[in-house]
Amino acid sequence: MNINTNLFDNYPEVIRIKICNVLKDIIFETFVYTADSDYINARFLSLNFQYRPFFWPALHAIEKYLKANLLFYGVSVKDRKYGHNINFLAEELCKYTDLLKNLKLHPHQEHAMLAEHTLWGTDDVETFLKSLEEYGNPSNRYNYYGSEYEASYLLKLDQVVYALRTNVAGNEILHPLRKNSSLSYFAYEQNYCFAPSSYNHESMCGKFGLGSSVPALEAALKGLYGNANIFEAWVNQNMYFGKNEIQKIKC
Repeated sequence: MNINTNLFDNYPEVIRIKICNVLKDIIFETFVYTADSDYINARFLSLNFQYRPFFWPALHAIEKYLKANLLFYGVSVKDRKYGHNINFLAEELCKYTDLLKNLKLHPHQEHAMLAEHTLWGTDDVETFLKSLEEYGNPSNRYNYYGSEYEASYLLKLDQVVYALRTNVAGNEILHPLRKNSSLSYFAYEQNYCFAPSSYNHESMCGKFGLGSSVPALEAALKGLYGNANIFEAWVNQNMYFGKNEIQKIKC
């Protein structure tokens, strides 16, 4: 992997190396370490059965790890088209590495029970990322769309994060754990990708639930309470929505 050096290609080698080292620090501190915090937040929420809010930090973690990878491959992520579109970012990354192309989201042997009870779902990375994108939509901070949380989502997040993070950071410890070991449970519990061999996992029973929610806003706009035109007029008058967002909720 090579950081884009076109701004200082003509500098002496010793200076180029120094600049590259600083750029690596910038990428790590801006993308990787902030993604580490988002990732642990997502695990905290899932392990505490907070399924709808899980998607927001999970989406941001993947977004930042993808951008860090692209920057290390010399790709600018400045354009607004990158945004929170993690599938687009993943497609861009696939132009430079087969990392995600070759990744299949299979359950660890300790989680085989999920597959045995048809709770694992697809092993396809793209399908998983689409779910994060759909339910981690910025507007869903306000619960516009509800969510559909599958039992395997946390474990799939672990696998995608591990693949992306180790590609740029190797086996370096997750940044928040450097100064706060009390986060170890939320970082490592049932996380066979990152947990050290010395970590004692609890029983997986009760750790992986299902969650589904349909918000009153969506039900009202779809006419499930009747008077859909009144509800639509009220939310238009009193709440902020992005372009065509009400139509998306009604679909």
